[in-house]
Amino acid sequence: MKKLLYLLALLLVSNFSFSQSYETYVARVGYNGGLFNVIVMENTLSSGAIAWTRSSTGTFKGTLSSAFPVAKTWIVSSDGDAPDKSTRIERLNNNDIYIWSYIGSTLSDTPMIEGTFIEIRVYP
Repeated sequence: MKKLLYLLALLLVSNFSFSQSYETYVARVGYNGGLFNVIVMENTLSSGAIAWTRSSTGTFKGTLSSAFPVAKTWIVSSDGDAPDKSTRIERLNNNDIYIWSYIGSTLSDTPMIEGTFIEIRVYP
């Protein structure tokens, strides 16, 4: 009976098409010596590629025109495994997202040398 239920479930699942209902951007964003090192793993944003700039120590801006609408943009970042390193990422407006990197409670470029993994989802 268990095998029959398993086969039935497998058959049902295989006949459904699972599609992503959002656009996504997944990347490792790094900064060292004045240069950005961005490894994009996936980018389905219809607006194109994000342009990264350093605003000030520990503050980095990603810009893409009209790509991050309010109440439709979800963003998350990974701090890696350094115990005193942290990052914060937020949507600023429809065009810009910011990453702040810290050592302890002090803004610092150092965490970005290793890079920070980010995922951005934009829902319809």
